[in-house]
Amino acid sequence: MVRDVELTDFPYGLNSRTQANSRHPREGWRQQAGNTVLISGAGPIGALTVLSVNTVGASQIFVAEPNPARRKLIESWGLCAGVFDPITDDVPALIRDQTTVGVDVAIECAGNEKSLAACLRSVRRQGTVVQVG
Repeated sequence: MVRDVELTDFPYGLNSRTQANSRHPREGWRQQAGNTVLISGAGPIGALTVLSVNTVGASQIFVAEPNPARRKLIESWGLCAGVFDPITDDVPALIRDQTTVGVDVAIECAGNEKSLAACLRSVRRQGTVVQVG
C-alpha cells in the first residue's frame, strides 16, 4: 500500500487514492525504457498511467478511450503516438501498423471485457497484459 505522504501531487484535481491506484500497473511488472505501451481506458487511473509510463521511458504510448473529452485531454499532453476511439477504430490493427508486432505491454484500465479483449489482441507475442480496471 502506498501512503499518501509518498505521493507526488499531480495536476488535474486528482486525489491521492487515484494516484496510488495509477502506480500499481508499473509496480506489477517491470516497465523498461523503450517499451511500447497500450493503455485502454483514459479515466483518472488510465490518465495517470499515461503519465507514469511516460516518466519511466516508454518509447511509444497508445491510448484507447471512447470518451471524446478524455481523448482530447490525453492528446493535448503530446505524449502519445496514437489516441484511438475503440468504438470506431480497429485499435489492434492501428497499433500493428505503427509497431509491426504489437505493443510490449497493454494495460487495461477501463474494467470491461471489450477493453481487455483489445489489450489481448494488441500485445505482441510474449508481451505483458496488466489488468487494473
